[in-house]
Amino acid sequence: MAKFNVLGLAGIGVSGLALIFGIVSFSSKYWEEANLSNVILNIGLWEYCLETSGIKICTDVDTAELVSDEAMVKVNACRAMMFLGIFGTFGAIVSGVLVMFVMKSTKILYFAAGGVDIFSGVCFMIAMAVYAGEIKNDDSDLHAGFALAVVAWITAWIAGGIFIGAKIMDKD
Repeated sequence: MAKFNVLGLAGIGVSGLALIFGIVSFSSKYWEEANLSNVILNIGLWEYCLETSGIKICTDVDTAELVSDEAMVKVNACRAMMFLGIFGTFGAIVSGVLVMFVMKSTKILYFAAGGVDIFSGVCFMIAMAVYAGEIKNDDSDLHAGFALAVVAWITAWIAGGIFIGAKIMDKD
């Protein structure tokens, strides 16, 4: 009977966490927040909301007339990197499941899962850097969606390390 690789299962679990953090961050409308006298402005990758006197109005970033074409290119770059990170973490999970339960003799898939998770972490990091460096307004604060992108980035790198460790520790 082949022994069960606990690190492989841990890699799948941590990749799953990175995937959840990435999806929630990607869909959040709270990447930054600004308090402008009596108006609260929340901005995300897909929409922004204004709240005043208990009334909240949300508008898609794509249809906003206030967003320039140059800013939309940066927003779309950030979206693309987040999507690649999410897609990559899903791919790492699939590779981990395959090597653990289906293709047990193809141990190189641990390296594939680790590499894809590390690539996903880089994508999350680029999305975060583009947002903080190019998109964020000077008079606003970064918020939960941005923080979750940072957590997704670090979690994906940890998962990649766990998958690589699973391959190194597997002596079959």
